[in-house]
Amino acid sequence: MEIIAEETRKAEAPLVRDLREAGFQVDSLWDLVNAKYSFPRAIPILIEHLTRDYPTRIRSGIARALAGPESAPYWFQLEQYFKLAEDTSEKQAFAVALRAAATEEHVEDLIRLFKDPSNGRNRGLFIAPLVRSKNPAARAAVEAVEEDPVLGHEAKLRLYGRKKRAQS
Repeated sequence: MEIIAEETRKAEAPLVRDLREAGFQVDSLWDLVNAKYSFPRAIPILIEHLTRDYPTRIRSGIARALAGPESAPYWFQLEQYFKLAEDTSEKQAFAVALRAAATEEHVEDLIRLFKDPSNGRNRGLFIAPLVRSKNPAARAAVEAVEEDPVLGHEAKLRLYGRKKRAQS
């Protein structure tokens, strides 16, 4: 376990250095992943580091650190990394980032990703922003999977919750 931690520290060192140089008091990428505050000035640094050759664990961590509304301007880059990710945990991390960064501007692209079966279970992460959307096509996409054995349960929970709040 200690060997893995040391390997991770070495691998993330360039990112941690750049974040510190930008004024962030971090000892690890995970300080941002677990932060209870937003850090919009760090977003461009994290995006730039996605172009570098990092192990999957670090790339997944960067994606998770980007999971916030401040990453919306980089949504299309995150989408490209999501599409290119081959590792399951990395793909999921980018799906989490896309979900958190999605705005109404991104709904059509989110619907396309949601409808693509090659995105597997990660599509379930897109249900919440689709249900929140004002675009009727987003809601229709979620309603279309209500009976799906993988996505149906989450779709029904999100759709039912929204209906119940609307009736209150």
